[in-house]
Amino acid sequence: MKGPDPGGLQMRVKTGIPNFKKLVGGGIPRGNTVLLTGDYGTGKTTFGIQYLIKGVDIFNELGIFVTFEDDRESLIKYAKEFGWPIETQEKEDNLLILGGSPGRVEGFSKIAKKTGEGLIEEILKIVNEFDAKRLVIDGLDELSCLFKNKRKFKSEIAKLRRKLGSRGCTSILTSRPELGIEGIVDGIITLHYDGQIEKTRAIEIKKMRRTDHTDRMCPFEITDKAIKVTGYPEN
Repeated sequence: MKGPDPGGLQMRVKTGIPNFKKLVGGGIPRGNTVLLTGDYGTGKTTFGIQYLIKGVDIFNELGIFVTFEDDRESLIKYAKEFGWPIETQEKEDNLLILGGSPGRVEGFSKIAKKTGEGLIEEILKIVNEFDAKRLVIDGLDELSCLFKNKRKFKSEIAKLRRKLGSRGCTSILTSRPELGIEGIVDGIITLHYDGQIEKTRAIEIKKMRRTDHTDRMCPFEITDKAIKVTGYPEN
């Protein structure tokens, strides 16, 4: 499958999540690096996979999923629960799946795996070679542990954002809240899953450069098919 025509790049990137575009003025500005935060079980990995698989299926955009939390087999099995054939899409050269659980990071050179800086550099190299227009890094918390200090980690994330933006690759980085890079990224989306007796889910756009966005929390659901936003700012 061919990537999009560089001369006709859309200014807005649709996530493939029903009704999400209503929250961000029609879509995420192309080239933005977005931090997707939330506690365990809020749906960050699901959001990331859906963003990539719909990017291939609907918008003809190549994507890369880099995980630092789940092993490859678990990720593929989880995606199948939603009917998302990410393994098939990878075989057809529409997607790449890299990384794995801590200690079992696959798809990178031995040298790159030794440091966080090496991994960032190799991710950028692979994005360029694959001509990816969508990137998800799942488990930024784990990646951050591979840097000598927080200052170096922030510096490398800033470099990642700058270089991805220059080539029109729109990225989503997932982490638990308060990782310390909120001021560096272009956007911040937080997924909530709260309640004592009956838990409810809500999505909050805390920041999104180069577009208007709602500042209200809006409900969303995770069904057996996909994530979908079920409430809107005007409501």
